[in-house]
Amino acid sequence: MADSNTGLEIVKIVASVSTPIIVLVLGVWAKNIAVDYEKRASLNDRVIEKRVELYEKVDDDLNDIFVFLIQVGNWKDLTPQMVVEKKRRVDKIMYTSRPYWSDVAFNAYMEFMSSAFETYTGIGEDAKFRTETWQFKELLGWEESWSKWFSSNPTDISELRSRYNVLMKRLAAEFGYYQES
Repeated sequence: MADSNTGLEIVKIVASVSTPIIVLVLGVWAKNIAVDYEKRASLNDRVIEKRVELYEKVDDDLNDIFVFLIQVGNWKDLTPQMVVEKKRRVDKIMYTSRPYWSDVAFNAYMEFMSSAFETYTGIGEDAKFRTETWQFKELLGWEESWSKWFSSNPTDISELRSRYNVLMKRLAAEFGYYQES
């Protein structure tokens, strides 16, 4: 009997000593999880703020490129040179800020731009618009020299609209705003 009482006493001692140690270990573990979560949440907030800041630098230029290509809104106020300059500004910002964008958002940007512009058409050549020129040519201010700015391989207007809409949805998702596809 003495042996069983001694064994029981040892179990009681081990339990009384190990319980505070287990509680301490679990407490430290829970605190580390909370700190890690807080750091990730803070970083995520800063990344979203940066994405919004970057988007605000390109939103007007992206819209001008889009309306010029599909010939709606203020497209008549824009010249090919102005729109190519807007493309250059947007490209510079998007490429230099590449680490801030997800692959999905950046690929949507690339797909829109590749449907909007034909690039690498020759050394020293500017990007060419992948849209129909007939509406442009009917403008009073049309200059025949502008023909060089247009690709002989236009993208269908519905595809331009679709890719632009996908891009806008992907960018919105980057800010934490999710839309139905």
